[in-house]
Amino acid sequence: MSSQLKEAVVQRDEEKVEQLIYSLEQENWSLVTIIDELLPLILMESNLQFGNFHAVKMALFLRKLAIEGYFSKATEKELARVIALETVEREWVNIRASRMGYAGRDISSPVEKMIEELNEGNVHNAFLYFFAITAMRKNKSIYYALGLLEEKPETLMQTLLTIGASAIPHSLGHSLSCFFPVVEDVISIDHPATASAILTYLMYLTRHNVSEDVLQKEYGQAESPIDYDAFLKLCASGDDVVNIHHTITFFIATEWEHAAFNNDGSVPYGLLLDWVGDKKLDTDRERRMVELKYTGKLPGTYEDFLQQFSFENLNESIPCIFQLLDETPPKCVDWLFRLYASHYTRDWDPHYYTGLYSALRFYLRGRIPDKIACRMAVEQAIYYFAEDVT
Repeated sequence: MSSQLKEAVVQRDEEKVEQLIYSLEQENWSLVTIIDELLPLILMESNLQFGNFHAVKMALFLRKLAIEGYFSKATEKELARVIALETVEREWVNIRASRMGYAGRDISSPVEKMIEELNEGNVHNAFLYFFAITAMRKNKSIYYALGLLEEKPETLMQTLLTIGASAIPHSLGHSLSCFFPVVEDVISIDHPATASAILTYLMYLTRHNVSEDVLQKEYGQAESPIDYDAFLKLCASGDDVVNIHHTITFFIATEWEHAAFNNDGSVPYGLLLDWVGDKKLDTDRERRMVELKYTGKLPGTYEDFLQQFSFENLNESIPCIFQLLDETPPKCVDWLFRLYASHYTRDWDPHYYTGLYSALRFYLRGRIPDKIACRMAVEQAIYYFAEDVT
């Protein structure tokens, strides 16, 4: 089934895509396998409708929730439709990288050389570099990025993300947020698309000049410990695309801090603090979240939820969301993502899902102790979507 769907996507046959999605209930399938099948295309996005790699982040976020069992089959079906049609809408570079049989080499300063090649715009050399040892011997290969992947994978992942973080102010955070899921869910595991994922990230990073001190441990560190609660409240203030990027990027930074490959938990939060700058706290949102109460009867089915929830009346609808999140979080997550998918159109903005995902993770994961701050993030994400559907 999935191969048929991929063929329809490659042929840009929207009618066939819709037919195949409609028939999913009769097939043996999962959202995870569909995303994995389409991932090589999504990774190599080239037209960049929104200027950055949003589609892959959205797909990997949805993949993670599916693996964790948050979605019903009905919701997975709607999400598969969104992913497939979004992929049809985009252009891809017809490239698939491989590790090319890497065998260990004595590589001198591979990180510095990889960065040097990036700053020269030499993506190919940053990925793999050929040179002749002598005229009498066969060519040998040094792979800066691939060599690091084989010999020092944690160094490679930390280096790529640190370079990405250094470009946060120039990319609305996408240089980090769009690729952390790729690093965590594709590069850090033995995935068929690992090499392609590294090449994609290098292709993106070559847009930005890399500072000479980016490898220094103190680069981008905050002068004092970050106040997570207060900073999330600040990020969750405002509803436009810049403000929702603050929340998404902060969420990604907290995930990076706790990533298995981040041995010392070091994250350049100072870069994020400087980027958000002197932004003002939305005291109205904070007050609403403090005073929020729900006294109604919680919906028992998705159909009941649709009758109670209205984007035109969020002041009454949002309290129900938080009550559901507290009592039956899987149902709430499932229903929200299905509701969003029911509003899919060709001008879909992946921030709808990436913003919602980030906010819900803040709320449910418990790394930010202040529930008011987490509520503010969820409301921000819902308001962002509501502005386009009302």
